[in-house]
Amino acid sequence: MENIVWIWAKLITPTQGLMVVLVAIATLVILDFIFKNFFCHMKLKTAPRPFPLWPVLGNLPLIGNLPYLSFYKLSQKYGDVMELKLGSISIVVISSPNHAKEVLQIHDLLFATRPRSVVTDMLTYGRKDVAWAPSGDDWRKLCASELLITKKLQAFKKIRDDEFSYTMHEIFEHCKV
Repeated sequence: MENIVWIWAKLITPTQGLMVVLVAIATLVILDFIFKNFFCHMKLKTAPRPFPLWPVLGNLPLIGNLPYLSFYKLSQKYGDVMELKLGSISIVVISSPNHAKEVLQIHDLLFATRPRSVVTDMLTYGRKDVAWAPSGDDWRKLCASELLITKKLQAFKKIRDDEFSYTMHEIFEHCKV
């Protein structure tokens, strides 16, 4: 084995060796992209999706200045439930009220928890706040003991009414031409 490496080192110059390494890395990246986009999705049943235009951007170029119109046009082509790749993140877009009801009411526990990461653990005190808490007993306890108490709801009624009035006033002011 040592003789083969020694002979290889004599035959190839450093620049050729660098080119071999770069070509090997590029080949691995391309094979990884092809494997993830073609072979992995054949085994699993997934929602239909447009082919990603760019390996890094995914389907981001398909979404224009008005995302809701882009999603509508894509739903006309790919159906009410479709998967999009926005950068490195895969999302599912639901365009039908019936499908949305099924996702939000029937299968809500499957879709209620946000993905866990080191950053969210550090910034949210171990995911113990309402926005990042996983769906389950902790979240229900937090809402039942802190947010949805009748006394607290009544105490903040004036603030909610003021904020609502302020928001409506701002909307009307911006709508005037």
